[in-house]
Amino acid sequence: MKCNGWMNIYRSGHFHRAGKPCMFDRHPGDLYPTEEAARADIEPLELYIDTVPVEWNDPEKVQANPPDSQPIPLWKTRKPLKVAA
Repeated sequence: MKCNGWMNIYRSGHFHRAGKPCMFDRHPGDLYPTEEAARADIEPLELYIDTVPVEWNDPEKVQANPPDSQPIPLWKTRKPLKVAA
């Protein structure tokens, strides 16, 4: 299913590591259903670069989380990495 949204782009170094080989020192923020919603949630402003439209194919129909949604901490959803011996 084709999906459309908006994403803020930031300088790396605050939420993402800077200096990764073969990468830009830029990173995407969250996906938003509208440009207005993305621009209303720019944080931190001093690292903000731009707000861009995004289109992707998704196997499921997706919709924005409700306004009263409580984010789940990453430690609850992130799966442990398997470390090579």
